[in-house]
Amino acid sequence: MFGISDRHFRRLLKRYREEGVNGLLSKKRGKQNNRKIREKTREETISHLKNRYQGFRPSFATEKLKEDHRVQVSVETVKRPQRRSIERELIQIDGSPVVY
Repeated sequence: MFGISDRHFRRLLKRYREEGVNGLLSKKRGKQNNRKIREKTREETISHLKNRYQGFRPSFATEKLKEDHRVQVSVETVKRPQRRSIERELIQIDGSPVVY
């Protein structure tokens, strides 16, 4: 009915009965993510991406960061700064039906 399993529903119901509405709130609320990258590592990674690996695809840049700098980050982490820089650019697309 709620899109959750029977077991999870029973667990939420128990917490609701014990703690009221506040028992339904996530216990992780307001806490820092366990997988958050340290600020220093983040800054170094962005610096390497801008200076040494400009134009590299995210997966290749991730490999080079691991090999050359011993920085292990996910491909998604590398994609984020690249997306932000792309969003600032004006992209012009040719909409003509001619195949080149």
